[in-house]
Amino acid sequence: MVRIATAVVLTRGAGEAREVLLVERSPALRFLGGYWAFPGGVLDRELDGADGEPATDGEPANLRACGARELFEETGVLLPPWREHLAGADRDDLRAALLDEPGDPGRR
Repeated sequence: MVRIATAVVLTRGAGEAREVLLVERSPALRFLGGYWAFPGGVLDRELDGADGEPATDGEPANLRACGARELFEETGVLLPPWREHLAGADRDDLRAALLDEPGDPGRR
C-alpha cells in the first residue's frame, strides 16, 4: 500500500534572520515520539474529502490541502485561502474539535 504524505517547511524573515518552524512530536507517539520535525502527515481521504482523492502521482492540489490541514492540526496556523473562510473563533472551535478526536494521542 502506498502512503502519500506531506511536510510543511514554514519560514519567516530573510537572510540570517530567517526562522523555520519545527514542532515537537508528542512523546506518546510510538514512532519518533519527542523528536522535532516539520509539521506534516499522511494524505487522508477519510476527513470528508478534505485532502481530495489520493493520487499515486501526488497531485499538487491534494498535497497542498494535506499539508495545510496537518499544519493547522499540529500548530493552529491556517494558511490562505482557507484562512479567509474561517473567522478566529470558528478556527479555534474547528481545531479544538480536531484535537479532541478519540484514539489519537499524537494530536495532543
